[in-house]
Amino acid sequence: RLCPVIKLYVRYLRSYGKQLILIVVLSLLATLCSLLLPMLSKRIIDEGVLSAGNASYSGTVALMALIAVLSMVFPAVNGKFIAETSMRFSRNLRADFFSHVLRLSRRDMDQIGTSSLISRQGTDIMQMQTGLVQLLTFMLTAPLMCIGGLVVSILTCPRPSWVVLL
Repeated sequence: RLCPVIKLYVRYLRSYGKQLILIVVLSLLATLCSLLLPMLSKRIIDEGVLSAGNASYSGTVALMALIAVLSMVFPAVNGKFIAETSMRFSRNLRADFFSHVLRLSRRDMDQIGTSSLISRQGTDIMQMQTGLVQLLTFMLTAPLMCIGGLVVSILTCPRPSWVVLL
């Protein structure tokens, strides 16, 4: 059984399926870029520095530069989509709240109070919008980074990786 706040998020976010999929993909790509840079640094050290410095690693450096640029672009574009989605979410929630308030009877309005309704429309909806931004930004990226970090750990140094898995 879902709590009422999660039901509210699910109900209002159903119409943003494409944007949410794009946000997940962009978060995945940004995380992938963050995890690839240390692996490429390891390759430069292994091939260039440890093998007497004679190896040509300009291709790896160029790839690192490209990934560094992409690791700036993906989060920026992702942030734009997150901001647009959360603004539309709060706009629709505010509109529905306002139309619900207009249907209240005079007695209900007196019982609830105008100041309470103003507070609900302003502060509470803004908190839900901020919560959505944090959910789509941090709570989506953290598990991806954790799982990706474990995979990179196993790929680069399989023997001691069992310690990380514990």
